[in-house]
This record gives sequence, C-alpha cells and structure tokens, in this order.
Amino acid sequence: MNRQNFIINLKDIVYCVRQNALFAASAGYFWDGALKKDSEFTEALTVKFQGKLSQGEIFWVPKNGQFGVVAQEGNFLFAAVDRTRSFPLFYGVKKGKFYLSNKAHWLKEKLQTDQLDPVAQEEFRLAGFVAGNDTLFRDLKQIQAGHYILVEFCENKFSIKVHQYFKYIGAPKKNALCSNLRTRLDEVFLASFRRLIKFADGRTLVVPLSAGLDSRLVAAMLKRLNYENVICYSYGKENNRESGRSAEIARQLGFKWLFVPYAGKMWKKWSSSIEFKSYMRYADNLSTLPHIQDWPAVFTLREKKMIPDDSIFVPGHTGDFISGGHIQPDFMDEHVKIDKNQLIIKIVKKHYRVNDFLSCSKAMQTKIKQRIEATLQISSVESNEQAAFLYEFYDWQERQPKHVLNSLRVYEFFRYKWYLPLWDVELLEFWQQVPLKMKVNKVLYLAYLGETNMSNLFGELRANNETAAPMKGTFRKNKLLYRSVESLASARDFIKKQYFDYFNHDLAWYGMFPYSKVAFGKKRFQNIYSFLVDSYLAQFE
Repeated sequence: MNRQNFIINLKDIVYCVRQNALFAASAGYFWDGALKKDSEFTEALTVKFQGKLSQGEIFWVPKNGQFGVVAQEGNFLFAAVDRTRSFPLFYGVKKGKFYLSNKAHWLKEKLQTDQLDPVAQEEFRLAGFVAGNDTLFRDLKQIQAGHYILVEFCENKFSIKVHQYFKYIGAPKKNALCSNLRTRLDEVFLASFRRLIKFADGRTLVVPLSAGLDSRLVAAMLKRLNYENVICYSYGKENNRESGRSAEIARQLGFKWLFVPYAGKMWKKWSSSIEFKSYMRYADNLSTLPHIQDWPAVFTLREKKMIPDDSIFVPGHTGDFISGGHIQPDFMDEHVKIDKNQLIIKIVKKHYRVNDFLSCSKAMQTKIKQRIEATLQISSVESNEQAAFLYEFYDWQERQPKHVLNSLRVYEFFRYKWYLPLWDVELLEFWQQVPLKMKVNKVLYLAYLGETNMSNLFGELRANNETAAPMKGTFRKNKLLYRSVESLASARDFIKKQYFDYFNHDLAWYGMFPYSKVAFGKKRFQNIYSFLVDSYLAQFE
C-alpha cells in the first residue's frame, strides 16, 4: 500500500481493510468479551481509529491477545505488537518515505541499506538476537514487545514516537498465601484454556509434547476441559527418553501420539533443502537466529499429511519462564547484595553465551553492557528483589520474543495457526503479583501442579509451602568442596558436549555439520546455534 509518504507492505497472515481515508491491518486475535480475529479484528480497528487517528487523538492496543496492528490515516501512522512480539513489525525511513512491513528483508531492499551495525552484529554472534529496537542493519528498526509507535509526517519530515505500554516486571502482593495463590492460579489457567477452546472451535489442536511440565500442562488442561480433538507429537532420535515419556503421557490422556524420527544424515539432507533455506530467510527478520528444532517435525507432519491442514499448534511456551524458573536462587541470598553492575553481568552470563562473551574485545563488551543497561532503564538497584524482577524483565523483553517465541515462525511457514495459552495476559498479570519467594525454584507452580495433579500426571510433585533457600544444606555451605565438585562436573560436561554429543544428542542436529567442525572448530560452544550463527552472519561478509 502506498499513500504518498507511507509505504506499507504486509504479507501472509495479515488482514487489511481500507475505509475512506483509513487503512487498517491486523494479524492474530484479541479478546474483548468475545473473540476478534481476521476480518472482525480489522473491523474493530476501523471503529477505534476512523476519523480519530488523523487528528492524533487515539492510540489503542487490545487488552488480551496475540497480535500485530497497523492503522494509517492522513499524516499519522500507528503500529503495535502484543506483549510478546509474536507478530513482528519493522520500519525505516528513506528519501522522505516511511516504510513499514512484517518482512525485514523486503524493508532492507526498499531502504537500500547494506550498512551492518557492528555492535548489533557482535551481539547477534553472542546472543543469537539483536537487543532493543535495532536489527543487524543501522536504518532498519523493529517494534519491541509491549510497544507501539506513532508516526507523524509534518513539515516534510517524520516524527517517530516510541511508547512502551506494557512491562513484565514483578509487583508482588504483600503477605500472599501460597494456598490462596494456588486457587487463583487454577481459575486463571481455566479461563485461559477456555479461551483457547473457543478459538479452536472444534479444530484439531496439535501439542508438541515433551517430558517437561509445560507441554504436559497444556495437554492435561485440554483433557480436563473435555477437548478431545487433540494430537500430540514428539521427535528426535529413535528411543530417546523425552519421546518415550511423551508417548506415555499421551497414552494416559487418551490422545493420539505421533513421532518424527531425527538422524544426523537426515539433518544434512533437510538443512540443504530449498524449503529449509527458504524458512531461514522467512524467520530471521535480520534480527534473530531462526529456531530449527521443530522444523523437520512440522515439515514431516505437513508433507505426510499426518495432521489436518487447519490444525492449530499449541506449544507450552513459556510456563517455566513466567512461573519464575529463570530467576536464579542467589537473588534470595540475604548475605549477597546485587548491584546494577552485578545484575548486568548475570544477564550477560544468561543470554550472551551462544559464543563466549570474552571472545570479543573489551570495548565491544562495554558497548553490549551499555545496551543491556539501556533496556533496563535504571540508574541503580535498590534491593535483590528488584534485581530479580529486572533480570526476569530483560528475559521477557529480549530472549522470550526474539528466541523462544520466534519458533512460532515454523508453524506459520507451513501455513498453520498457533495459540499460546500460557502467555494469556490474565496469566501474565497474575504472575507479576506473585512474591519472589514463591517464584524462585518455581515454588508456586510446582505446588499447584502437584496439588491439582491433573489426570494423575504430576504425582511426582508435592504441594510445598516452603520458600526458595539458596545455599541450602551442609554441602553447598562448604563452598570450597562445592566448587571443586562443580568444576569436575563442568569438565565432564565439556568433554561430553565437545566430542560425543555429535553422535549422542537426542535431536541429532549436529549432523548438519562435519564432525571435525563441531569437535575442533571452537574451544567451547553452547549448542548447535553456536555454529548456525557463524554460518548465518557469513552471508553478509
């Protein structure tokens, strides 16, 4: 769409409408008492914006849902993504034109930019994504999770205002009882999954079922609410432990279960295919390394017609994160004061390890730390509790939308819809109010699962009102002994990963590369992404 100064290009899963002077487009869905999706979504946008946006009077974002929205009227343009950036949007300015698209590669061509941002490039090599609203290219920007932009064309130039309408940061209620929170959590889970069932409207729900708790919860909730049109699937090497447990869970629930075998030679074939290369370009958006783990499984399910074409994928993203599973226990240590610099170091160790952070220059390390500080938007840290919630906030703002939830591109690439019941806004708001002591080590989450024990699938968990206690027990108090044993374990894990995972990893994905490259190409690596990030960046050299 081209309206003088605004050039908008939205492809694939986007619904557009033009009414008088207003152009509106949406992807995804939202809840406003009832479900709004597809054309109903765009119609809702026209009601909200028509005749008002051109006056710069309204900036509206749906309360609950997964979406991307664009509205343009007169000299104003409004664009927003949801609280997880599940539908990414990108923009830039060139020669008096404002460009916006959900396809970063198209935008790069229009902006005629080949100038890589060296800091963003190094950050991508270390983390697998570019933080903030930047991409790998200087002039190409993205809208971050929980943000919208308002663009005004005035006096032959563009004014771009970026606003953050949502932050996932803890604001716990005081003196909250675990038993009361468990009851409330059950109510919120039920409400979220009832919304999923309304969205599904009888269609097949496909659950990527692992041995973990989150996907198990998804499957168990569907059974509890009597939704029977469910297919579960797993993948990996034949007879791997995760898939074995997945089959047991599906069998216990009475759901159909499918298995897609992986092998090193198969990965070599898949990764060389035109389809895989097309997917990599589709999913990277010049800002994040594409997720590949599910790609062969969904490719096979589609190619062999193992699931209906209108199936909806329901992954367990990301119960372990929102329940506190990523917060380190030492945030609870009263004898350790975590300041701003220590917090930034913790974030570096958590997120900047696809390649060794120390492998880049000290000057570059400083610049990346400054980018982290800019995201945190703080001058100091007043308490360990604040530090813990800021640590979680950074994960939500950066890694979750740009790495974990970028896996949704796999489903979209094969023309499937998806739904994220564990990222329902009502759940987000609930977890924001949970005290830190009930989030560390997922105390509340595990207690809830153990107490409800849906379909008798969580019997190994027991409701536990104890709070997290770091450095607990004689062994961990003896720090010298603990560090010695930890060092030995680290050496063992290094040898296993460096020399044997090529043959033994459950996903067999190292078969994409020669053994010599994996075993001897790097001093240390995190996983397959350590090699993929190098081959990805090589295309721009």
